[in-house]
Amino acid sequence: MTGRVRVALAMLFSLALLFSSACRLSGTSSVTSTAPASPTPIPWCASVTRCIFDGPVPLPGAFPSDFPIYPGARLTQAILTPSFANHGKATWGMVWKTFDGADEVHAYYTASLARAGWVVAISGRPNGSYSEIFNSRSNSNSGGMLNVVVIDGVTNIGLALTVD
Repeated sequence: MTGRVRVALAMLFSLALLFSSACRLSGTSSVTSTAPASPTPIPWCASVTRCIFDGPVPLPGAFPSDFPIYPGARLTQAILTPSFANHGKATWGMVWKTFDGADEVHAYYTASLARAGWVVAISGRPNGSYSEIFNSRSNSNSGGMLNVVVIDGVTNIGLALTVD
């Protein structure tokens, strides 16, 4: 297994661990989570149970201002896990949703991450989705993974971001 594959697998595992631990720890003081407002039905969707936009949550004030956010996307989950607080690090788990296609989201992040000082280390487009692992150009201890997946006509933008 190459180094890039190991890094990609490690980031995927970290993202899964982040979201599963956030679910487990949501009642503790070590996780900051914002509850969504009421859901919004998607009028053209055939499946009522699977096509509900989660209500928006506010962008937490401590979220890094230099990370680009897809215009018009609705933030539906925001979790901060200060698991490395004694080292000055924090890990964000964020999910946005949009009706724009994965290709539009991909083009936005390809351009915006570079402009904002983030360097893509690995990227891929398996089965119509989009994933990339990136690092900060100015701080090699900050980086993350972005996943874009379309489910029932809704594009989900998942982010795991560790900042130093």
